[in-house]
Amino acid sequence: MNESEQLLEFLGKNGPDFTQPLPEIRIGFDRMTSALTPPEDYAPEQAVLGGVPVVVAGIPAGRDGGRVLFYLHGGGFLLGSAAGFSGLACRIAGTIEARAVIGDYSRSPEAKFRDARKQALAAYRALLENGVSPQAIVVAGDSAGGGLSLSLLGAIRDAGLPMPAAAVLISPWLDLTLSGGSMDSKAEVDVLLTRAGLADMASAYLQGHDANDPAASPLLGDFAGFPPLQIHVGTNEVLLDDSLRGATRAAHCDVLVELKVWPGMIHDFPLFAQLLTQGRDVITAAGTFLGRFAN
Repeated sequence: MNESEQLLEFLGKNGPDFTQPLPEIRIGFDRMTSALTPPEDYAPEQAVLGGVPVVVAGIPAGRDGGRVLFYLHGGGFLLGSAAGFSGLACRIAGTIEARAVIGDYSRSPEAKFRDARKQALAAYRALLENGVSPQAIVVAGDSAGGGLSLSLLGAIRDAGLPMPAAAVLISPWLDLTLSGGSMDSKAEVDVLLTRAGLADMASAYLQGHDANDPAASPLLGDFAGFPPLQIHVGTNEVLLDDSLRGATRAAHCDVLVELKVWPGMIHDFPLFAQLLTQGRDVITAAGTFLGRFAN
């Protein structure tokens, strides 16, 4: 059995049952994402930062160079948790010997639109107020958390705060209007996401707000002044065009951008790095990129 077959078997056994009520779906989703565990020298703990719940994972003092990875998790704004994604966040942080701070932002439908963005900004501001240099902070996120990470950069700029050193986006959901051509052209090969499912999650998140608002769809906003970006995406994703268009828009806004397209990979595949060589390769590449800019 090859790695892709092992992954499909894993998803079949461990993926959430979407016929269940939302609380049960969230439990199943966290069980699936938690399969990728943090490195042994990371010990995630619950904390509060700027009034926002977070998971913080440090490393031994002798290896802590003062860097911080601020991570925003995926789950379509509906699912996912900081604890569930601590494995992926801490593994990326470990590549640059950084502390991991994972935002546990409020999810839909309980949260109001913009709550997640406001909370991400509040946590980032608190890092600065706690004395962390912006050049020591890097941002990363996957799927909806990747879109939220890009939206956070706009909020940081608009608030007049210093930018982080760099950001990595993994399979980011950048366009809640679902206008990318890959929404249809990749529908048959995407085993995780569908247009209908994304439309439902977007509706729960937006709560009647216009999806064309860059706060919701950062692809449609201005990237001017953003730090260097690295974007990872698989070819078997309906969100492929979000990454392709995001990289193009960054280039047009004079942002240094590195796009990595991974043939045959599914949505958010680094989350399954325990099974996929390419997932481990993304974690290494993200660390190499972030390490170039973080002091």
